[in-house]
Order: sequence, then C-alpha cells, then structure tokens
Amino acid sequence: WEDWITTLEMFFIASGINDTKQKKAFLLYLGGKELQNIHRTQNDESDTYEKAKELLDLYFKPQVNMTFDRNKFYNVHQLENETISAYVTRLRDASRTCNFEHYSPESAIVDNVISKCLSNRLRRRLLREPKLDLKTLLEISFTAESAEQQALELEKQEEHLNKIGHSKDNF
Repeated sequence: WEDWITTLEMFFIASGINDTKQKKAFLLYLGGKELQNIHRTQNDESDTYEKAKELLDLYFKPQVNMTFDRNKFYNVHQLENETISAYVTRLRDASRTCNFEHYSPESAIVDNVISKCLSNRLRRRLLREPKLDLKTLLEISFTAESAEQQALELEKQEEHLNKIGHSKDNF
C-alpha cells in the first residue's frame, strides 16, 4: 500500500494534479474495484483525497509496535560479504517505524529490558503493549514478578502438605 500510494502521489506531481477531488477520483479509479469496495466501507463523507487516504491508511497499515520494531532494528547485523553501504540501507529500512526522532533514555531502557530480560513470559506480556512506556513496564513487571513469587509460595505449601499426607500413610 505504501509503495503504491507513493507512486500515485508521484503521478500527481508529474501530471500537475493538485485538485483534491480529482486526486480522490484517481485514487479510487486506479485502485480498482477492490479498493473502491474497501473505501465504501470506511464511511468517507468527504470529497477530499487527504481524508480518503487517511481512512485507507488506517485500513492497510498494520498497527506499529515501536518497541518490537526497535528490537528488530537492534538485531539487524551485517551479513557476511555485505558492504557497509548495503548494511546501512537495511538499517535505514528497519528504522522507518522505530520513531527514533522521539527516542528518550526511558525508551532505551524499555527496549533493553525487553530484549535482555530473563523471563520469556514477561517479554511476551510486555510486547503485547503497542505503546509501552517505562511506568507501564514497571507496573506489568512488578505484577508479574509478584504473581510468580506468590505462585511459588503456594506450590511450596502444597508440596509440604503432600509430603505430610504421604508420611501419615506410612504409620
């Protein structure tokens, strides 16, 4: 979708098409029946290209999880026989959805916890949060760690009771 819409917008520039109604008509015409049907379900009441594109972007673009995308970025390694130029191109591509222009120390801490924490269960739970901040990470982590400790205590108590029950049978 992103590549197609970029090409369409280059066509608008090359053709000198500036009218928003005309742009919307081209978008729907060139997109074909399937795109027209999708657009129809988006309840677009406006005549503008911008509004139609915005609604279709919401339909076609997957929800971005910056934490997950940054972890993927940090795991991009140079391939054997890959030039630095090619490696940087892959890094640039991987960084597109990372939102590094708004990257803070707190975001770096969140990313590091997720990529390096010992609990795979906690990592999976944290990755379910599309807009995870440090406060939420700490809340989720505290709850998960507390629940783990409580479960271990209950399991120890149950194990102790089972041992007592078995020792009575031996008398």
